[in-house]
Formats: sequence, C-alpha cells, structure tokens
Amino acid sequence: MKRIKSAAGCGVLAVLSMVVPVASAQKASLISQPRTSAYNRSREVSFQGTVLSFDTQSTSAPFGPHVLVQTSSGTVDVHLGDPRLVQSSGLNLTAGDSIRVVGAPVSAKLFARIVQKGNLTVALRTPRGVVLRPGRSSTAAASANQGPVL
Repeated sequence: MKRIKSAAGCGVLAVLSMVVPVASAQKASLISQPRTSAYNRSREVSFQGTVLSFDTQSTSAPFGPHVLVQTSSGTVDVHLGDPRLVQSSGLNLTAGDSIRVVGAPVSAKLFARIVQKGNLTVALRTPRGVVLRPGRSSTAAASANQGPVL
C-alpha cells in the first residue's frame, strides 16, 4: 500500500513538473509582449502646454518618466516611455518649459508618441504605440511621415 501511495505521489510530481514550466513560460511571454492594443492612434491628440513637474522614474504604473503638463483645458499626466531614450535624446524637462505633445489617452494617462521642446523633437513610440528603445532611430521616426505635423 505504501508503495502505491509513493508511486502516485511521484506521478503527481512528474505532472506538476511538466505543467508549471509551461505556465511560467506563457506568463513570461505575455508580460514581455508590447501592449500595443492599448494605444489607439485614432484617438491621438496634439497639444501644447507648460511643464509643471517632471519625474524620471515614476513609482506608480505605468513606470518610467512622467511629465505633468498644464494645458488650456487642465493638467495632463503624460507617460514618456523608455527612460533611457528620454535621457539619451537630450530631452531635459524642467518646470516652466513649453512643450508640444502628440499622444493617445490610455486609462487616466496620456502616452506620448512625440514630444517637442524648442527645436528638439523626440519620437518616443511608434505610430502603433510601441515604446521605442535607445538605438532605434527616434529622430528618424519623428521626421518620417508617420503622424500629425507638429
């Protein structure tokens, strides 16, 4: 009897050892996939405003750099995408700066696709909303005919 119980226990462990890695792999692939379905280009807006504050690494979702922008119609919380791209692009934002933003609302935030400050224009996302990373040409994406004219 004891031999049957231990054999059954080994069988359960064998099945679990096959199922758990598959479930973990599925979860990891879902997390690593870009959430492009949340960004809807047909809802894109373009606006100009004044920087109230800039946070390089938000502690609340979506994580990464955020800028609070005062517009004529209120305050907008703008997510800027990959912090490494913001830093490498030379986009330095301080309170009082005038900026222009092209992006789409997602939940209570606006996901910026393009940000312009003075003569500097930086593409932060593709037209489908995928966050650009350093190394992908953000200036080429901004200058290509991929969206509204700033």
